Amino acid sequence: MIHHLKKTVFFAFLVSVSASNIQAKQIEKATDVFRKWIDCQEVYQEYNFEKKAESLDDNFLRAFKENYETDFSLLKDFNYFLNGLSNSQINEDGYQLKPPLDENMRARLGLLYRLIDSDFESFIECLKLNGFASHEETIQDTQDSTLNIIEKYKAFIRLLLTDKNKISENESLFAVGNRFFEGCFGTQTTQVYQALFANQTDYPIARFLNSIIWHHLVGEGWKHWHENCLINVKKDADAGKEIVYIAGGSDLLALLKRGIYSLRIIDPFLPTQTNFYSEGWNFLIKGGQDDEIRFGHDYNHIIMRRVSHQELGRFQTKLSNGTLQELPHTQTTWDIVDKGEQKLGSITFERRLTTQNDFVPHPNQTLLMSYDEATYVAMPDSLKGWGIDVTQFADSFTLFIKQLRAPIGKAELCNLRLSGLLNAANLKFIHFGSDPS
Repeated sequence: MIHHLKKTVFFAFLVSVSASNIQAKQIEKATDVFRKWIDCQEVYQEYNFEKKAESLDDNFLRAFKENYETDFSLLKDFNYFLNGLSNSQINEDGYQLKPPLDENMRARLGLLYRLIDSDFESFIECLKLNGFASHEETIQDTQDSTLNIIEKYKAFIRLLLTDKNKISENESLFAVGNRFFEGCFGTQTTQVYQALFANQTDYPIARFLNSIIWHHLVGEGWKHWHENCLINVKKDADAGKEIVYIAGGSDLLALLKRGIYSLRIIDPFLPTQTNFYSEGWNFLIKGGQDDEIRFGHDYNHIIMRRVSHQELGRFQTKLSNGTLQELPHTQTTWDIVDKGEQKLGSITFERRLTTQNDFVPHPNQTLLMSYDEATYVAMPDSLKGWGIDVTQFADSFTLFIKQLRAPIGKAELCNLRLSGLLNAANLKFIHFGSDPS
């Protein structure tokens, strides 16, 4: 009887150990954990506006006409400006766009591309002088819904940058978002942008700029990367720096594909923000030791292996639906190993809210964010900001933005903050971050 009891206990122990082992190690494919990024994310190259200007031909004109007809109802407010641009091929009586491409239209479009690319002040002056901010459009803007206004400005810039190749067209629009950001918030030209808020007749131009920046860097662009950003971050990673991705969520694939293996993600992983995370976000921050995520050929068959997970307390936050929720403050670390089990680096997920201290420069770290989250860092509390005071940042502060071709610093963030206040006080048109309303 005693012998039988011992066997039963021993057998029960083996079953318990076996069940524990099964529960302790979970293996997932990267394609399942990060499917969202595989399906929707692009890495856009730096765009050559000069080459675009030189490539205008009859095929461009045909595509231009197609875009104009597709968005005809949205573009009617711009007919005065388009009349001048097209050398009267678009006018108040209708339009007649047929080959060959009018030489005046070719020259004017080419000039416009060059101004967008490298002369923001002259570009704004060009809009003013050519009737972009007409009285009728000012009235129309004030009566339209926010989303309708954004849609018509999207249609306008898409028409200007028409390209038969839709990938190239999207790349050019992403580049325009970059150029407008630099014009509006860069140290050399921010006063040109901010002056638009002082004169109601210029409001349509301010709405246009805000709409294009918002859509191509936030509304649509939130998920995409600029090639330059990845190149620059890779250089810092190769120099031994840890890449600290603030509010980075599960957005790892583009970094891992470039061989960037020393990462720290600071993100609260809010349950109301799951649309911005990939399918396996919860697995990244919860689970057992030795859990694995296995990658394929495009990622050199690396393996992410969880080596630690600890709960450090709780934090309370206000969700986008207005409710308060308490969430666990956790720290989860994954080693990255190659197929020969050699350690290549590690990724640490800190589930918490970001703080002022996270923006204190450290020589062994590089800071990275997405543009939409960076707007919340810049904004004061009254404009849905995160309680970060960018005016207290060090003058040497540098921040890489995944959508931008060049890093930004304290000056750009302060300009963004002041512009947000001017926008709220005068223009009252869309917030700069992920929720435009």
